[in-house]
Amino acid sequence: MEAMKVLLFNIPAPLLDRRNGLLARPPFEADECALAEELHQRLEKIHYKMVILNLPTAGLEPRDILYSLRHLKKASSDAIIIVLAPEDRMADYRSYLSKGLSALFSHSTPPAEIEIHIGRLAHVAPRVESRIMVRLRAKLKQSQGVILCQALNLSLTGLFVATSMKFPVGSDVLFELLLPQSRVPISGEAKVVRHAVGSRDKSDGMGLTFTSFKADGKAGLKTFIDQKLPPLAPRA
Repeated sequence: MEAMKVLLFNIPAPLLDRRNGLLARPPFEADECALAEELHQRLEKIHYKMVILNLPTAGLEPRDILYSLRHLKKASSDAIIIVLAPEDRMADYRSYLSKGLSALFSHSTPPAEIEIHIGRLAHVAPRVESRIMVRLRAKLKQSQGVILCQALNLSLTGLFVATSMKFPVGSDVLFELLLPQSRVPISGEAKVVRHAVGSRDKSDGMGLTFTSFKADGKAGLKTFIDQKLPPLAPRA
């Protein structure tokens, strides 16, 4: 999938975790800025496919961004525009949804729900939390490695597994995962796309992208993910 450049403007981690959440994995490539002047320079020169803004900030309101992007010729004029706002500004900002704003969320919206909407706007498969055991087998140049680990989250396009033992980025991997209430494991091939270094509250592990499934494994995984996804509240 083609890389999707995203610009985050003044987004604090509690509202949207760009380092460990959805925006940390392919196809997203996220940049950040906090100054209005830098925001306008980036939007003018760089083609971002999505812009996520915490407003009002530095005197900026949605009308300023919409005028700049929708009515002036900028590199990011066709970007998806998402605004996060305090609850007391939501009523004022809703009118911009009919004027070029793609989505609006209050600061009280759970980050996981915002990520689901971001995924759908970007046509990226939503990811759900899981605690499913996964067997990975990679054929390396020196030896054949096998890892039994836990998938912390899953999507129809990939998964993140918690493990201190890592295959090199780019490695082709055979996987087997057994979904709850399923007698036959879902299996196929995947590719290692990133490594994550654990911290106090984050797991050490690897991100993998599925490249193929055996039999009807993809359909079974889709059913499992659809059942796990939380119901979405209507966008403001």
